[in-house]
Parts: sequence; structure tokens; C-alpha cells
Amino acid sequence: MKVELRKSAIKDLEKIHPSIKQRIVLALFSLENFPNVPNLKRLVNFDYAYRMRVGDYRILFDNMDNTIFVARIINRKDSYKKK
Repeated sequence: MKVELRKSAIKDLEKIHPSIKQRIVLALFSLENFPNVPNLKRLVNFDYAYRMRVGDYRILFDNMDNTIFVARIINRKDSYKKK
């Protein structure tokens, strides 16, 4: 399966500390084995959206036509803030 990062995910990744970034990049490589990936959860009320947990970070992505589009990589504390 192919994994593509959207611009927002690339910007999120650039802001993350290098030691954590390395773990996240490894997790992104593991998405090629979708759906056999640990710490994966389908988002409620979304047909193709998923969340993967890596430490305190959440990787939010869509699965469409054998391609995974990573939308955001955000810290857990930021993911639950109301805007």
C-alpha cells in the first residue's frame, strides 16, 4: 500500500522533536501493511478515516483506493482542544 503525506502532515512532522519524529516515521512505514498495524482505530462517523497512536502523538489518515493519505500528525493534548 502507498503512503502519502499531505502538506499539513509535513508541517506537523517538521515541528516534532527529532527523537519522537524517528518513531513517527517508523510508524508511517508500518502503514504500508494496513490494516495489520498496531494502535490503529477507525474514527466514528467517518467511512475511511483512521487514527494511529504513537506515544503522545496521533496520526490521522484516510484510506482510499490502496493509498493512505496522512492528514495530520498532532500531539494528543492538542487533538482534544476545542476550537
